[in-house]
Amino acid sequence: MDRTEKEYVHDADFVDLLCSINVSKHNAKDLAREYEGSREGRVDYYKFFDDLKASSKKKLGKKSSSRSRKRMDSDMKEIMRIIGKFACKNNRAMKSFKKEMQRIDRKDRGLVNKGLFKDEFNELGVDLSKSDYKQIERYFFDEDTEKVNYLHC
Repeated sequence: MDRTEKEYVHDADFVDLLCSINVSKHNAKDLAREYEGSREGRVDYYKFFDDLKASSKKKLGKKSSSRSRKRMDSDMKEIMRIIGKFACKNNRAMKSFKKEMQRIDRKDRGLVNKGLFKDEFNELGVDLSKSDYKQIERYFFDEDTEKVNYLHC
């Protein structure tokens, strides 16, 4: 890691460290990009620790945060159960779906536009109504980026 004590580490080392504590590789890469200092390929880990410390203090002080994950209502849970059953029976199709989403998502952020998500989702062949699909799209839609987060599907 930072043997020269310059407050920077290589982004690959930073990602490996986060993965070793069960952070997904995708999230670790996002964090590495977010905390990349003025030198590309290096992460300012002191800033990361400062933000982590501030974040944990906020969570201790507040019970809910503004960025909390959307809650699933009973209809959405049923839709996800149907998709889960489909995924178990059609493992290849799900792998193909994820692979295609990753191909489309060139920046590796886990986000794609609504149209492409809909096209690929429909190709899966899950038996859902239009309103069920719209509910899925709304649930996984990221309003900040105006894209669908396919990693949580």
